[in-house]
Amino acid sequence: MPYEFQGMVTSQLPGCNIHAHIPLLASDSYVYAAATKLMNNTIPGRKVYIELADEPWNSLAISIPLTMISRINGQGDKFWWYVLRLTQIRTIFHTVFGSRANDVQVMVNAQCAKPGTSADM
Repeated sequence: MPYEFQGMVTSQLPGCNIHAHIPLLASDSYVYAAATKLMNNTIPGRKVYIELADEPWNSLAISIPLTMISRINGQGDKFWWYVLRLTQIRTIFHTVFGSRANDVQVMVNAQCAKPGTSADM
C-alpha cells in the first residue's frame, strides 16, 4: 500500500494516531517530504509519532553506521548522533507542521534489557 494512502486511511479511523519510521540515513529533503505527506494526510489533532530507525542496537546494519558517524564527529557513544539526528528530524517536522507542531511526537528507542542505553541518550 502506498505510504501516503496508509496515512490517509489510518487518520480516518476514530482515535487512531500515526507511527512513522524514518530511515537512519534519511536526508533532510526526505524528512521534509515525509513530514509534508504526513501533515497533508492526517486529521489535525491526531498524534504523529516519529521514530528514527527501529531498535538501533539490534542490527549491525544500523549499529555500524551509528558508531562510524559518532566517531567521525569525535564522539565515543554511538547513540550521540542518533539523539542529535532525532532532534533535527523533530525540528523539521515541527517546521512543516507549523501551528500543528504539537501533533508531532518523537520516540527515542530504548532497550529495557539494557537501561544504561537510555541513560546515555
